[in-house]
Amino acid sequence: MNYRDKHEILGLQAQGGTEIRTRSRRVEVLVRNVDATFSSPLQAQVLNNIAGDTQAIPWSELKDKWPHLRQVPFKSVSRRSQIDVMIGSDHPVFHHVLKEACGNLANDPVACLTNLGWVCFGPILVEEFHRHSRSHSTRTY
Repeated sequence: MNYRDKHEILGLQAQGGTEIRTRSRRVEVLVRNVDATFSSPLQAQVLNNIAGDTQAIPWSELKDKWPHLRQVPFKSVSRRSQIDVMIGSDHPVFHHVLKEACGNLANDPVACLTNLGWVCFGPILVEEFHRHSRSHSTRTY
C-alpha cells in the first residue's frame, strides 16, 4: 500500500442526525484484489474502528445453506472477523457487477462477482431477518 498522510477533522453523520467529529487521516492507497489481477487507486479516510461491533460475515463457511451460493468461490482472506475497510458507492469501479448468483426467494442472499472478488448481500438466516429489522442508507457527495 502506498499512501500520503494528511491529518484532518472528519464529521460523521450518525443515526438520528447526530454528528460525530473525530480526528482522521486522508490517505491515498492502491487497492488490489486477492489474486492481484485488478488494482485501482483510492483516496480514503482512516478511522480507528470503521464499523463498530459489526462482524464480517464468513460467507465461505455459510454458503452451503443456500443452493445458489454453494458453487460461489468466496475467498477467506482474514483470520479476524472485524471489518477493516468500507468502500462507498462513490467508487463504482470497485462495485462493477461482473456476475451474479441469485436465489428464488425474495430474502435470499445475492452474491456478486466484482473487480475485488465475490461479495454477498442479504440476511444470514431468514428467521434472523424477520426478528432484527434493520435499515441501511448511503449518502454520497
